[in-house]
Amino acid sequence: MTTKTEITGANIRPIIRWAGSKRQLVPELKKWVPANIRTYIEPFAGSACLFLSIRPSHAILGDINAELMLTYRQLRRNPTALHSAVAAIERTPRQYYRQRAKRPEDLTAFERATRFIYLNRNCFNAVYRVNNRGEFNVPWGTRTGTIPKAEEFRAVALALRKAELHTDDFEAVMARATTGDFVYLDPPYSTSAADEPGLFGANAFTRKDLQRLVQATHRLNDVGAMFLLSFEYDKKLLTELSPSSWKIVSARRHVAGFSGARRKVKELLFTNLRDPGQ
Repeated sequence: MTTKTEITGANIRPIIRWAGSKRQLVPELKKWVPANIRTYIEPFAGSACLFLSIRPSHAILGDINAELMLTYRQLRRNPTALHSAVAAIERTPRQYYRQRAKRPEDLTAFERATRFIYLNRNCFNAVYRVNNRGEFNVPWGTRTGTIPKAEEFRAVALALRKAELHTDDFEAVMARATTGDFVYLDPPYSTSAADEPGLFGANAFTRKDLQRLVQATHRLNDVGAMFLLSFEYDKKLLTELSPSSWKIVSARRHVAGFSGARRKVKELLFTNLRDPGQ
């Protein structure tokens, strides 16, 4: 049985800022989402911007970042209280570093979610980076924008109530897909095994994981699931994926540490679906 996705109307603004988010590409991505799907699955949830834009009737969101997924669970359960708690914390460098110094294991789940959103909304460039001890170490940022309003917290919470939330490796989340499901894959860019560790959390996606991702897309084909992959253009990756539709679009990468290093990149959109423009 399939459920019709909602792909019209105003988008829901993500609460979470996320380095590498595809918010600017959402209009293009939405063109590739079938009108009727069984379950929407996103193994690299991040800011969940496409999920929040199409608002599917049933979804599975996953990410290996435990703090992120804990925050989504708390947001789904307590949006108004969570907004009030985040908004009550003064937005100053001094308070930011006080919050950053707290140990998540010493806090309740609600307090951890409050801290996560506060740090996320005020850190430099929406980066999630940890040191060798697993401690969040991103500095205070500027030009981070305002805290979303309480009604925006509630809107995201309502959308999340239609989703299963899993803290897991992308392969495990993708393994849940079956015939008629649609899987959106947006792994972090990774150009070498020596990339900065901890950029998206402990055990985050790296270059060595690309082959696992390729094999997992082959399994999606085998079970009759549909998928769309967005990734920085990579000729080798393109040759390893099963032949199907693909398109190159331009996207601005915001992960670089200095604004002068940010650049437009070729983004590969690869799918086992027919090009919607044909």
